[in-house]
Amino acid sequence: MKKIFSVFGAIIFSLNIFSQANDSIAFRKIFDEVMLNGQAYDWLHDLCKDVGHRLSGSPQADMAVRW
Repeated sequence: MKKIFSVFGAIIFSLNIFSQANDSIAFRKIFDEVMLNGQAYDWLHDLCKDVGHRLSGSPQADMAVRW
């Protein structure tokens, strides 16, 4: 009985390793795409420099919403 559980545990563990490899490949593709073609820093610059600080109900908050 112990051997059956050991073999079953080894199979489950090996499947987990393969799924992690696939996840890391997918994550790497997303990361590379964001770093090469991402616009997040441009958007952050626009919101920080063009719109500026904003509180709820302020003109800058309205500008940020319209942006």
